[in-house]
Amino acid sequence: MYETVAQSFAQEGLARHFDAAAAKDQRAVFQFNVVDAGSYTIIVNDGTFEVKEGVDPASDVVLAMRETDYLDLVNNRVGIQQAFMTGRLEVGGDLSAALKLATFFPAPKGGY
Repeated sequence: MYETVAQSFAQEGLARHFDAAAAKDQRAVFQFNVVDAGSYTIIVNDGTFEVKEGVDPASDVVLAMRETDYLDLVNNRVGIQQAFMTGRLEVGGDLSAALKLATFFPAPKGGY
């Protein structure tokens, strides 16, 4: 369970959930803007990924939400579809790339 946004973006934490096979031959840049907690970018490139703090002007997808909503999402207290449909998550950019995020980082049963 993640207590902070920064903890959830730690490389070693995300590595436990990354599906390298799903990301093979894929490239996408995901930017997360979390109100009151900062911005983070995940770059997926051919079966690997890296995390950077801050924004990336080359982002394919920009996801924006409040800190409490983000922590609910990563701790499996709310689903991504529910967060989007209720306005707790805003998605901009390439929606087909946004859908791949859940393939690259599938949520484990019982949460992170």
